[in-house]
Amino acid sequence: MVAFFISIVAVIAILATLNVLQQKSLDQVNDEIIGLNNEKKRLTPILNRIKRLEQTKKNLDQKLIAINALKNESNLAVRIMDEVAASTPVNRLWLNSFVFETGSIRLAGIALDNATVAQYMRRLRRSPYISTVELENSTLKTIEGLQLTTYSLRCQLDQPLVKGEGTAKAAANK
Repeated sequence: MVAFFISIVAVIAILATLNVLQQKSLDQVNDEIIGLNNEKKRLTPILNRIKRLEQTKKNLDQKLIAINALKNESNLAVRIMDEVAASTPVNRLWLNSFVFETGSIRLAGIALDNATVAQYMRRLRRSPYISTVELENSTLKTIEGLQLTTYSLRCQLDQPLVKGEGTAKAAANK
């Protein structure tokens, strides 16, 4: 019976020791949780600032893309105007109107005859920035006693592939 009593006391002592060790371990885990929660509270404003900065960066990247697109379109407009001017037959055809529209331009003016308008259209088609040229209107009109041709053209624009690298039409011709 004494052996049984000693066994029970030993089991109780082992359980008490395990309980103390478990409680110590639990206290360490709870202290670690408190420390991590404090660290989380300390880092939350920094994380929020990082999120705001990332959003600001995203907005600035979008604005930069828009600015570059406008810059490319501006450069393209200058190139197209140069192509139109270079294609215009001197002293045979005059532009009265030059209108940029989305993806196209409209040209209107006066020419000596229909052959001059046709020549102008062929020259415009050779431009790497113009994909098609359509005659919308051509009529004879008497101006200051001369029979002249008034015309209206619509030119579809060819979009550039990459800034400074020509157009999709020019790349296809290579």
